[in-house]
Amino acid sequence: MRPSAVPKKQESNALAIGCAITVLLAIAVMIFYVGRSSAKDGALEGSGDSDREYHVQTGAPSGLDLRDARPEFDLTADKLFSAYETNEIAADQKCKGKVLIVRGTVDAVGKDIANTMYVALRTRDFIGRVQCFFSDANESDLIPLRKGMSVSIKGWCEGKLMNVLLQDCVLVR
Repeated sequence: MRPSAVPKKQESNALAIGCAITVLLAIAVMIFYVGRSSAKDGALEGSGDSDREYHVQTGAPSGLDLRDARPEFDLTADKLFSAYETNEIAADQKCKGKVLIVRGTVDAVGKDIANTMYVALRTRDFIGRVQCFFSDANESDLIPLRKGMSVSIKGWCEGKLMNVLLQDCVLVR
């Protein structure tokens, strides 16, 4: 056997593995993007809102101003994430599609791949966070936020997709 044949086979295997990982990452990004974007699923019968967009997961109207909405629950980011980790079905039944106030420590402020602004709240989990998405109208509220700050955020709970997701968020003053 030639010594040069072994490295070529290893190089071929490494290339195949690299391509497979790239394809899987691309699929994961597409699934995340499609799951995050709003869809026109049609209006609820008799609502008169035939052109209104609805969140894919919760059915909650997108683009709502939740400043005056009464929350179902007021809890910490850690408690919310822990509830989803313990039993996602029970947590969905209790929280999904409802307005929540979530209190916690800012772990990150940024934009996702769809250019939607978010604030991620720290939890005790190594990777998982509560990710709160904001409309462009709230940009000035997010500018002063920094990692480590304590905040309270109100939003629609959309359930868990790696992180627990809240939509149409507003900072609670």
